[in-house]
Amino acid sequence: MTKKANKTLQEVFDEYIALRRPKLSTAADYQAVLNRYAKDWLPKPWSALTSDVFEKRFAEVSLKSPAQANYFVRVMGAIWKFATIKYEVNKRNPTDRIKALGALNKIKPRDNIIHDIIQPKWWSAVQKLDNQHLTAALIFLALTGCRKSEALKLHCSDIDWQARVVTFSETKNGTIHRLPLPDRLHSFLYQHCKGRSGPVFAVSDRSINYVAADISRRIGFKWTLHDLRRTFVTVAQRTLNDLATVKRLVNHSTGGDVTTKHYLKLTVDDLRKPMQR
Repeated sequence: MTKKANKTLQEVFDEYIALRRPKLSTAADYQAVLNRYAKDWLPKPWSALTSDVFEKRFAEVSLKSPAQANYFVRVMGAIWKFATIKYEVNKRNPTDRIKALGALNKIKPRDNIIHDIIQPKWWSAVQKLDNQHLTAALIFLALTGCRKSEALKLHCSDIDWQARVVTFSETKNGTIHRLPLPDRLHSFLYQHCKGRSGPVFAVSDRSINYVAADISRRIGFKWTLHDLRRTFVTVAQRTLNDLATVKRLVNHSTGGDVTTKHYLKLTVDDLRKPMQR
């Protein structure tokens, strides 16, 4: 076995991160997956892993979380592909057989929203929370449709109070997203941030997930934070009947839509009236 093939899985991953330079959150997610599902492999030679061994671990993880098992395949597959190319080692990727045989778990896309009939209960529960930062964060998510991770990274300096615009610098698709604030949300945030700096919402990922689960129990309706994003998109499309504008509001990738991607350029000012509605 060559010296490069004898590198540990952790050493290979560290090189992968150093050279590929993913977002910090992505690197942390990948490391967490390895720590959770492949901790015993990290100090061992990366090239010693076989398809049989990986598939057994994949099956074990699938029993706990099918979605996480698929993510585990994605992470390990990416690291392995990097290593074989970087070190010029001809070793079969242990994730290939799972993908070639169609053995990945079938995950039903989540499509839940907070229905109109439930919304009064939801708003009442949110406004009764003892923690004003949690209340503010949930209201912001509901009225902007932004992702939880993007909201929790916001600082007060990311809000231009005069222009009434919030800027998301760290987004899922890597683009800077500028969103106009409707009157109601502008006033609410101004009072929330008045006289201070630092994070807009001084809450942890864990605490906001916990309070979401607690509200679910209290209103008798199970929902997730991402359901707020789906609800925003649904209401926006119902109100505007303009999918291009809705996609721009929530900073969705245009994908292969050539017209939207290369020709339609909606500005922040174009979004003011839709957000106000």
